[in-house]
Amino acid sequence: MEPNKQKQKKNHVFIVTSNAADAKVNQFQIRPWLLWLIVVTICVVIGAGLGYLLYQDQIKEATNKRIEEYKVVADNLKAQLNEQKAKAEEDAKLLESEIQKLEQEKEILSTTVQLKGGELDALTERIEKLYYPSLLPITGAATIEEITDAEPKCIFHASEGALVVTTASGTVTEIIQIPEVGYKVTIDHENGYMTSYINSEEPKVKQGEILLQGATIFVVDRSSLKLEYQIQMDGVLMNPMDIMEIDG
Repeated sequence: MEPNKQKQKKNHVFIVTSNAADAKVNQFQIRPWLLWLIVVTICVVIGAGLGYLLYQDQIKEATNKRIEEYKVVADNLKAQLNEQKAKAEEDAKLLESEIQKLEQEKEILSTTVQLKGGELDALTERIEKLYYPSLLPITGAATIEEITDAEPKCIFHASEGALVVTTASGTVTEIIQIPEVGYKVTIDHENGYMTSYINSEEPKVKQGEILLQGATIFVVDRSSLKLEYQIQMDGVLMNPMDIMEIDG
């Protein structure tokens, strides 16, 4: 058998010297793969340089074209952004205008509600006043006799032709005949107040009838000039003089 041959490493030797008489000779060893790498790199660099020199006009033209394209795209984006900004500003102005309009409508509605509330309060007060027995129970001239004993009441002495009227709106709850006295008409004003009217004439109203303030109950004749008038609050008799509004 032949002995194993050892693989020999091949190296390239570079000799560096000068033309001087006493110049030294420098030797450098370099691996083949490294030499090839250096050669390839030099070739690539030289090729790239030559390619750039040969095609620099085309490269510049392509670069400028790409730059122009990017510039056009940027200008388009800028125009779109400016358009969107202008639209947003216009929408903001419209929105602000709508907000101002809504604020004005709100103010108008608020004022209207306040006015309506005031009118409603005034109307409620007027309605409540209609059911408050503050009116005099008789029309025309009359004298008043105030009785403040166990059963407080007022006795009116009216003139012939006077009218006995309701002092407040309400419902006739009772009509009874009192011997040797006449008729007693009781009205419920639906707020705790009840009023009673006693006169010798026959009443012009019926039980269950709903009457407005000032409605006629009796027509005073020569023989019925006297009227007894009473007020109750939650079943307790009160002095009518404390409630009636008397002018003059």
